[in-house]
Amino acid sequence: MQITQTTDAKLIAQMHRIFHDSHVELHPTIFKPFDEVAMTSAFQALVNEPQHSFYILQHDEQAIGYAWVEWREQRETPFKFGETTMYIHQISIEDPYRGQGNGKLLLDYVTDIAKSRSVSRIELDYWLTNFGAKYFYRKHDFIPYNERVYKELS
Repeated sequence: MQITQTTDAKLIAQMHRIFHDSHVELHPTIFKPFDEVAMTSAFQALVNEPQHSFYILQHDEQAIGYAWVEWREQRETPFKFGETTMYIHQISIEDPYRGQGNGKLLLDYVTDIAKSRSVSRIELDYWLTNFGAKYFYRKHDFIPYNERVYKELS
């Protein structure tokens, strides 16, 4: 297994499809069907922003998973202390490679990078119905602290 940082927007878009398709299935009125050209274009813009980083997990030179992280700077205000956090937008592993420690490998990798950058906290979110993510992140010491809700206004 090898993990490398990438700026290949097309590869990122292809890896993102795993994640995106599950969102479309869960919430088809919120998420658009996957469009590789549009996704590649969106990721091309993001790879040029220094606060976004993308990491590809490869097995035998084949991409099997990826992580998308964002470095967030919170300036001090009268309400909150300033801090630097890492926000994990996604960690996604191809189905045949799940349950084999590959998600942990990516999570440990980005955690080490966060520590090397003196990040105070790693944050992320997941859908309440994504029990696999809930179990995975709790198993790796992530603590729930906020819950988002919505009200549909047809």
